[in-house]
Amino acid sequence: MSTWSTEQAESFREAERLAAILDRVGDEAGARLAQAWAAFLLFAMGRAGEATKRAQALVELGEGNEMWQRESRMARGVSLVFGPTPVEEAVADLQSEIDRAASSNWAIGANHGIARLRALQGRFAEARERSDRSRAAFEELGNRQQVASVIGSDGEIEHLSGNDAEAARLIRKSYDAMTAIGDLSFASTIAVGLGDVYLDLHRDDEAWRFGTIARETSSSDDVLSQAGGRAIQARVLSRRGDHDAAEALAREAEAIMAQTDYLDQHGDVLVHLAHVLREAGKRDDAVAAVREATALYEQKGATFLVERTQRLIHDWTSTPLGD
Repeated sequence: MSTWSTEQAESFREAERLAAILDRVGDEAGARLAQAWAAFLLFAMGRAGEATKRAQALVELGEGNEMWQRESRMARGVSLVFGPTPVEEAVADLQSEIDRAASSNWAIGANHGIARLRALQGRFAEARERSDRSRAAFEELGNRQQVASVIGSDGEIEHLSGNDAEAARLIRKSYDAMTAIGDLSFASTIAVGLGDVYLDLHRDDEAWRFGTIARETSSSDDVLSQAGGRAIQARVLSRRGDHDAAEALAREAEAIMAQTDYLDQHGDVLVHLAHVLREAGKRDDAVAAVREATALYEQKGATFLVERTQRLIHDWTSTPLGD
């Protein structure tokens, strides 16, 4: 089973070492595959901008369907979606992949990526249509891991659109599917999304449980799981009145994300911190945290999230504390 038995940084160093060895012995395809894996690991550690550049350099070496070509495109695609590339620029790049080879695995994945990006803009109809198309194609290919991933993204789309009950159902389905196939590394990240929805449903015990799962089933440098798990647990502690512990944990989460270039995910953690601060009676600090989140969302081009945080700032600054 994939449990990130080694730290991602260690795996990255091993991939680079392997690439150098394979290059020396003349195994060009093997070296490039190791380089593609190294690019993906850079992304997973929160260095998506650098990962995009590395993967792009491999993509430019030529078209084809060898494993290293597929993996380099996959690494570039996920880095474009989750990294610092603005939404419209990332959509244009991914659409070019679809136009080039619509039936390829990476083009199917590109539709999945565009679905997430359109959801960040509040374009939910297009997001759902793109996601449906991607899921159907992966089902036809029998790719269970990718089908589970798309179902999780479907849940995130529903969560953003305010359909929390359906979001919980879909993300739990995705989580169960990932654990069933033994992919605990991605399941830990899905656990963050599920905990987030449970917070909005005020199912705090379940939110706490999945925050714990995210932290305990991922490596210490799996930034999305470690930061997300802490942020969820901080919110639960805040609701229980343990404000000092909640703030300490929320600030740990923010410090982890501050080391990455995951713009909208960093913004999400700042919003969680803001809620914790407001519950503790620190409204000015809370508003400042939301403003930081808004700036990150603006940089990504996540217009729906910008509008949501702007409403939050308005509500918090126009309503007396405690109301």
